[in-house]
Amino acid sequence: MALINCPDCKKEVSSKASSCLHCGFPIQEAINKCPECEVEILLDAETCLQCGFPLMTVSIKTDNRYITEELKEFINEDNNPITTKEDNLEGIEGWLYFIGFIVVVFPLVLIFKALPTYFSMFTDGTWDAITTPGFKSYNPLWGPLIYIEILINIGLLFACILVVYQFFLKKKTFPKWFIGILLFRLVFNFVDELAVITIIPEKTIDASQHIYFLIGMSLIIWYILVSERVKATFVN
Repeated sequence: MALINCPDCKKEVSSKASSCLHCGFPIQEAINKCPECEVEILLDAETCLQCGFPLMTVSIKTDNRYITEELKEFINEDNNPITTKEDNLEGIEGWLYFIGFIVVVFPLVLIFKALPTYFSMFTDGTWDAITTPGFKSYNPLWGPLIYIEILINIGLLFACILVVYQFFLKKKTFPKWFIGILLFRLVFNFVDELAVITIIPEKTIDASQHIYFLIGMSLIIWYILVSERVKATFVN
């Protein structure tokens, strides 16, 4: 136990006292330990009275670390480090705006472009022409292929809607689901085109389209996997 001067009334009081016996000042809130000799000292002491250790006006203690006057500007009133805008990576900003655009566009493309194509196929006579024996464009594989495409696209639509929900609610499952959809679309598009070539041998694969999609998808997946903002944002 050591005797110290109360920061308020300047009278001597025990460093172990919870409050000053003379004025009631909360002593323990103003007590720290010298990092050199561990003798109890006041927070505003410039040097340790026991060993003379230069405290450089130690005034704040956070997580048992001594913070000098020069570092005060980085500590808030609760003795926690102040987070700067550069340090705060949580939130949908930067490249996540672009990711969000893709997330929203995917289901819209399915709703307003892909699925209506199948609907018109059943209403303009195309379905009858490719699935009815005797027609020039008939092939027994067209029916199963189109049914499979419709089912897969409906499934993709629900999955994309789920990913939109996960994105805006910052769910931690979003990155895995989004990457899964990208990979599935890549494989599905390639396999579907191979199936069409099986039915129409004279059709060729548009390699450039698949390459562009592969490059773009790879960059997006790379960003999601390494981005600190993604890790800090999708945590719910």
